[in-house]
Amino acid sequence: MKRENLFQKKATPQDNERGKQLILAEKTGSLKLGAFSLNCWPQPIFQLTSLKIIDLSFNNIEAIPAEIKIFQNLVALYLNNNPLSVVPVEIAECKKLKTLDLSTTLVKWLPREMAELKFLSEVNLKDCPLKTNLSSSYDMGINTLMFYFERKFDRRKYKELIVRYLKEWIYVNDKEEVIRKNVDNVFNYMKDLETKHFKRMLKNVQYLFPKDIRNINSAKIKQQLLDSFNERTLTMTKTNKTLY
Repeated sequence: MKRENLFQKKATPQDNERGKQLILAEKTGSLKLGAFSLNCWPQPIFQLTSLKIIDLSFNNIEAIPAEIKIFQNLVALYLNNNPLSVVPVEIAECKKLKTLDLSTTLVKWLPREMAELKFLSEVNLKDCPLKTNLSSSYDMGINTLMFYFERKFDRRKYKELIVRYLKEWIYVNDKEEVIRKNVDNVFNYMKDLETKHFKRMLKNVQYLFPKDIRNINSAKIKQQLLDSFNERTLTMTKTNKTLY
């Protein structure tokens, strides 16, 4: 008689049903594991790279793994009603994502990389403890929300480009961390400006920033930048050597 392994865990009906859903998902491209008492993403999911829909709502999931980026065909992700608090930047790799439901989670903020999700048209953040700026943008609709992400994404992009330019061409002998700190101060002074302003700032770095890093004046840089969108243009100041 074969002796029963007393230490072998017996599969529950829920385990069996989960297995059936995983098999079905491989055929349909739609995984539905809502209300399965899951504490994390089941590892077999990451073998189903062609999934278009993932529903893990009403579970006990606290994190989205960085491996989310492998789902290149994902169009809908439902994670509502989970104790989830952080959304990783890797979600931006899901380029086809259209629907994202994070309602009734602990999410306070979303990464600026969301701006890269060009097909995203439906985001549900209802009953989330969102930070003020994100909450205001969300309340105004999807277009305003995406503009919020794009603005934050562009700010970081142009900040990095300006730091690089200053280091290579103007403040060659200054330490990069010193340059970065000064540029951070300038950008913090310009929180109300938009992408068009930062584009022009990059284009005219050599005319906006002084030759001596110690003379950087955030207020003066901002004013000159704003003036360039009014009656004057920066090209008019290119021959003016007494800006600083």
